[in-house]
Amino acid sequence: ICLERDAGADASSIPAQLSLADWFEREHRLDDAWASVESCVARYPQNPEVLCVKALLLHRQGRNTEAETLLRDLIKTGLRDLNVAYAVRHQLAVVLDALGQYPEAMQQFTRVLADPQYGSRPKTLLAQGLCQIRAGQPAEAERSLMQSYEMEAGNPVTGYNLSLLLFQRGDLQHAQFYIRRLNNSDLANAETLW
Repeated sequence: ICLERDAGADASSIPAQLSLADWFEREHRLDDAWASVESCVARYPQNPEVLCVKALLLHRQGRNTEAETLLRDLIKTGLRDLNVAYAVRHQLAVVLDALGQYPEAMQQFTRVLADPQYGSRPKTLLAQGLCQIRAGQPAEAERSLMQSYEMEAGNPVTGYNLSLLLFQRGDLQHAQFYIRRLNNSDLANAETLW
C-alpha cells in the first residue's frame, strides 16, 4: 500500500492502523473497522489513503452520499500519489454505482482504466461489469467481466457473474465453461450449480 505521509507522521503506524481496519472490515466487524479508521483520521486528518478507507467504510455502512462527498473533496485536493488517486476514483465509481448514478460511475471507471500503468485492472473491470449489469447494459458488462476474467481467472465473483450473463443470453456452453472453475471449488453452492 502506497501512502502519502504527513510531515512528522510515524511511517509505520498508518499502515498498521489501516491493516487493522481492513482486517475488521473483511471479518464483517464494521464497528471495529470504523473505530480503527476514526482513530487514524484523528491522527492523520489530511492523509488521502486514510480518508479513502473512511469513504469505503461509509459506503459499506450505506452512507453513500457522505462517501461521495468525501471522495469528491479528496479529488479536489489534487492527489499526488497515483495509486491513491486510482483507489479514490475506483471507490467513487463504486459509490456512484450504489447511488444509481451509472453514467458518472462509468466515467470514473473509464478514467481509472485508461492508464495502462494501473495495476488493479481486474478489480476495477469487475466493479465496472457489475455496475453495467445494474445499469441494464449486459453486452458491455459481458465485455468488462471477460476482460477481468482474462486477467484473473480465479476470481469467483467474476466467473459467476460472467457465467450468469452468458446463461441469460442463452450461451449455455460458454456459461458452463466459466462456472466450472467455481463449481470445482469449495465455493460451489446451490446457486452456482444451476
